Formats: sequence, C-alpha cells, structure tokens
Amino acid sequence: MLNLTVLALAAVVGFAADGAAVTAPAPTPVKPAVVVAAKPAVDPMEQTICRTMEETGSLIGGDRVCHTRREWTEMAREGRRTVEDTQNRSNMTGLPAH
Repeated sequence: MLNLTVLALAAVVGFAADGAAVTAPAPTPVKPAVVVAAKPAVDPMEQTICRTMEETGSLIGGDRVCHTRREWTEMAREGRRTVEDTQNRSNMTGLPAH
C-alpha cells in the first residue's frame, strides 16, 4: 500500500516511478504575426527628377537642377506658351518679334 501511495504521490508531484521527471509536452511555438506595412501610393508626378543644365558657351559642366515631374511639366508648358505668345504677336503686327 505504501508503494501505491508513493507512486500516486510521485505522479502528482511530477515524477515517474523510476525517479525520472515527468514533463508535459512542450507547447507548440507560436510564430509571431508578420505585419507588413503597405507603402503609401506614390504619385508619379511627385517623383524627383534631376537634370544637368548646361550653360551655352561654358566649358565647365552645367548645374544640376532637381524638380518634381509635375514642376518640369509645368515649366515646359510655360516655355511653350511663351514661344506661342511671341509667335502670335509677331503674326498680328506683321513685324518680326524681338
């Protein structure tokens, strides 16, 4: 009876009858959730573009100028508008534009 009591006590305490520790099955490791932050949508018109602006008649390399694609587009549009206005004024007066 004493052996049965010792065996029951050993099982409760966590030891097997042969004296080895009784271990519970190891918990399955839980992988942490991987959170990938979505990149905000980037407007292609806000992309920075750098160009080298060469100075006419200079042997030294030009200056590097950076603007967004939107700014380059607007500057080109303004340049075309200026040329068209100058040409239209020349056609109205019959005199060459200066």
